[in-house]
Amino acid sequence: MKTTSIAALLVALLLITGSGVSEPQINRIQALSTGTAYRISTSPARANSLFIQSLPGNAAIVYVLYADEATTCVASATTQIVAYLGPGTASQPGQSFTYPSSQTTDGFLVNRFCVQGTTGDSALVSYDLRN
Repeated sequence: MKTTSIAALLVALLLITGSGVSEPQINRIQALSTGTAYRISTSPARANSLFIQSLPGNAAIVYVLYADEATTCVASATTQIVAYLGPGTASQPGQSFTYPSSQTTDGFLVNRFCVQGTTGDSALVSYDLRN
C-alpha cells in the first residue's frame, strides 16, 4: 500500500512539473571566414532562445542572417540581415543579438539563423534547445 502511494505521488509530481528532463543548452565559439555564412544548427531544431555575440579582438562586423533551409545564407542579400554586431575591443566583447525578445510558446527553428563575418573573427553562439 505504501509503495503504491509513493509511486502515485511520483507520477503526479512528474505530471505537474513536466518530464523532469532539462532542455539542453548549446554553447560554442563559431570561427568565421570571409564570404562564408554558418548555420546556427545544421539540422532542423527548435529552440527557446538564441544569443550571439561578437568576441573580444574581432576586427569587423558580425552579421546575423535569417533564411529558410532551402535558401543559402549570404550577407550580400541584405533582406536576410537581421542584425549587425559591432566589434568590441581587444579585451571586451562586441555587440550581441538575442532572439526572441519574449518567450515563445512553440519555440522557433534555430537552423534558419546564420552568422557571417571576417576571417580571424569569431562569434559566441548559444541556444536553448526545445525538447
